Amino acid sequence: MDSNLSINNVLFYRSTGRDVTPLLQTLSCGEVGDKRSSEECKKLIVSAMSPQVCVYASEQADQVATKLQFHSLLQLLKPFGDRIEHKFQIKDSHFISKTIDEFSLRFVPPLEHMLSVQQAESGTKAQLFNYQSLELLMTEYIQLVDLELQKCGAEDKLMKRLLKKSIYVKFLTKLLASSSITSFESINQPVASFFFITGEESYEQARQMLIQYKSAKLPEYLSIDDIIPVFIIITDQANADQQEKSAQHREHIKKQLFVEAFVLSLDLNSNDDSVPSVVLNPPILCTVDEELQNTHLSSTPNPSLPTTNLTAIYQLLKDVIQKKLIPFMEKKITTWDEQVIVPRKSITGRLFNVSKKYFGSKRETNNELSENYNSELGIYRYNSTQTLTKKLADWSFMLRDYRYSYTTYELAKKDFLNDKAWTHLASASEMAAISLLMGAANITSKLKNDTIDPLMDNSNYTYLARCGLKTYALRSILVVSELFCNLRDTWSNAPTAIKWVQKALNDKLVTKTGKVVLLERIGYYYSICISAQAKAIMTRKLITEKSQDEMNDDEDVDFVNPLKLNIRNIATMGNTRQRKSALFKLIAARNWDPVSEPLQVLMCLQDTKTVYQGTVIGEREGGLLKRLQVASEDKLSM
Repeated sequence: MDSNLSINNVLFYRSTGRDVTPLLQTLSCGEVGDKRSSEECKKLIVSAMSPQVCVYASEQADQVATKLQFHSLLQLLKPFGDRIEHKFQIKDSHFISKTIDEFSLRFVPPLEHMLSVQQAESGTKAQLFNYQSLELLMTEYIQLVDLELQKCGAEDKLMKRLLKKSIYVKFLTKLLASSSITSFESINQPVASFFFITGEESYEQARQMLIQYKSAKLPEYLSIDDIIPVFIIITDQANADQQEKSAQHREHIKKQLFVEAFVLSLDLNSNDDSVPSVVLNPPILCTVDEELQNTHLSSTPNPSLPTTNLTAIYQLLKDVIQKKLIPFMEKKITTWDEQVIVPRKSITGRLFNVSKKYFGSKRETNNELSENYNSELGIYRYNSTQTLTKKLADWSFMLRDYRYSYTTYELAKKDFLNDKAWTHLASASEMAAISLLMGAANITSKLKNDTIDPLMDNSNYTYLARCGLKTYALRSILVVSELFCNLRDTWSNAPTAIKWVQKALNDKLVTKTGKVVLLERIGYYYSICISAQAKAIMTRKLITEKSQDEMNDDEDVDFVNPLKLNIRNIATMGNTRQRKSALFKLIAARNWDPVSEPLQVLMCLQDTKTVYQGTVIGEREGGLLKRLQVASEDKLSM
């Protein structure tokens, strides 16, 4: 699991006594305008918008997970869905094959279970999370960070920075982690269902699971044909008879049920201490409620797996993704494209749309809703043109064909606007903007001002004013802001990210902790806002200073001239936003409570030293900076 290093795992590494050196080497900051924090957030966004897989397990299969010290197979599989590293081959809309280095899966409970839970909560709007629960979770996480900060010595500067950054990453992750199934976000609808049985169970057991699954009553916007079923037979690798029986089961299932099946051989002798084991990282995309339950209700230690089982599960997921999941999605995309997109783009289709617009029926000219849209429930049927168009765009996005997904979202938007399907329109506008940013290394001012900003304006206005979905508006703002900061030219794009985060603050989309976290993030955005010329000058300066320090170390020079002038680099003046970065870090420090969160205050003030140290603002007695520093240090010394 070391390949899944992330800022999110920093506390887990320290709590289990594991070596954090690789984590520091991978994620530590040192370069001018370092953007690795935003790059990590982009990886989280890709994982959060990956295919969703429902896990069905027989009673005996869950007992296997229990034997391996897990509550269920779902709990066992969840950590494996994050960033499965492999050379996966994917074909885009033009049938051009490309290779990606990693893929993600989001493992969720059975479809009927999720729908029943959501139906029980149907009295409230379908928000991504509960604000009170998120506030509680973030408060508890910050307390853990404070405990770890107290353990750090004065020389652990990189570790302190990493711990500090993990707070925002945790906040963003909780916004992205929702697996709620809605009619307007097909990216959160399952793409596959994995059925787990053991080698000792009969073929009839597998048949009954499939019959029960296919006979389940689904909402009108879902189709069972758009979810690929896959059977996975768990067998003991030390039992040759069971392995032979599992292979026979596999062939029987394929021939009789017409469903693909795989065999997963595991080492079920968990009591063998001679076999090396690995403690699993916690799943990154864990919802607010799930994490609170794990924190407060679970008393079991972090489970571990033998390395042989780790390898076997990863290999199984690689095979299923490459051999079944990706081809299934590619085939569906091709089918929907031929059924929906090609006719609409043809000359005949365009003439038909024009004739409908100007010579349509009386019902249509009166701007009434289309027959496909149920305005009372706010849904389209699963086989409607609008549903297939949106699903085609979402699936193309999950397979990282961002240019094609953008053009398809634009087609879907027209239908949603005509039908006044506001939630669908907001989602399509949001995803269109994300598609443009996700697939770009850089963008022009014209594209930003004429396309992306109007899309985000439309999405946020619709989410807030028409739908009352504050959590969706907040998520879209932070996702787009992080993607802006991943573009090559942060000098012109970081201010746009800052504008959107400030809008989230002005619209009061966050609670107290969320507000201070976003203020710190604005400070980070300003810190990476550096022109190309200034970055080159500052990088050369850092290299020169490092070389000079190495020379001084070799010569054992102990004397430093205290009268030597420290001349500011005039060449970079006006080409950075370091003063604004320090200002927002100071504002964030003011919003932290020096009494309850003195360490967080001091960490913010530490980031302002390069700007304020030795200045009137920084040294003035009774000034804000001094008052916050004194109050925090007094609290820590008590």
